[in-house]
Amino acid sequence: MVIHPLLTHFPIALLLAGSLTLVWQTVTHKENSAIVPFVDGALGLGYAGLLMTVATGLFDMQNSPKTNAKEGWLLFAVLHIIAGVSLVLVYGIMLFRRFVSLAADSKDEEIRKVDQLALVLNIVGIILLVAVGWLGGHIVYEYRVGIG
Repeated sequence: MVIHPLLTHFPIALLLAGSLTLVWQTVTHKENSAIVPFVDGALGLGYAGLLMTVATGLFDMQNSPKTNAKEGWLLFAVLHIIAGVSLVLVYGIMLFRRFVSLAADSKDEEIRKVDQLALVLNIVGIILLVAVGWLGGHIVYEYRVGIG
């Protein structure tokens, strides 16, 4: 049984919601203490789901049926894997900065420092999320990988 496709939706939704909220907060320069728990929860749960999704994706690639797969699917699968692992790195760095580095510098727990690197990491994360989702859909619907 292939588990990877079942796990993809929640991490994508949570990471996108958290990232878009942080980008909006950074661009508008609005500090709202009600947004902080939402962003922390969305990014934390999204990252946990991302780790499970990437891990199951690496294992499921070996087990998924490829009998009906069209030629050329392997290139898209490799790009999908590279983008997925890049997501783990980008969001890992962003969450480390948010929860460890910047939180340690802050005297007030409610106020988080927002800097340009966080904005760049969020935008890169959003682009990677869209790319990973498109590549995964392309592998299944265009190249028919995983369809028995």
